[in-house]
Amino acid sequence: MFIFHYFFVQEPRAVRAVHPLVQLFASNPCGSNNGGCEHLCVVTAGASEGALGFRCACNIGFRLSADLKHCVRVDEFLMYSQQRFIKGRVLEPVTEGFSDAILPVVSRRARFVGLDFDARDGMIYYSDVLQDVIYR
Repeated sequence: MFIFHYFFVQEPRAVRAVHPLVQLFASNPCGSNNGGCEHLCVVTAGASEGALGFRCACNIGFRLSADLKHCVRVDEFLMYSQQRFIKGRVLEPVTEGFSDAILPVVSRRARFVGLDFDARDGMIYYSDVLQDVIYR
């Protein structure tokens, strides 16, 4: 008795050989002194082919200052909900991206519709209409 197994393998679309001798050399602009950035140094594509650039970014709760290197704590921000998440965005960010003022609240099974802030106690309140719950 013979048993045959059939395996369906998707055909490769491209093959790339990688060898150290054919790799382009590029120095890491963030490798020395974190690129001069106070928090995060993000490697980016440079102006010319094969060159690397960088930009500075800040941790959550901070925004990049005008010198594009240092970070300042966020005191005011826009907080909003959009059904499955609650976010806080830095007002007037110096650069795009990395503009979260708070750690986002995210849920696949939620439907956030209400949001409020109690300044006296420093608490955020939000409601989930799918689970009929108010969170703090």
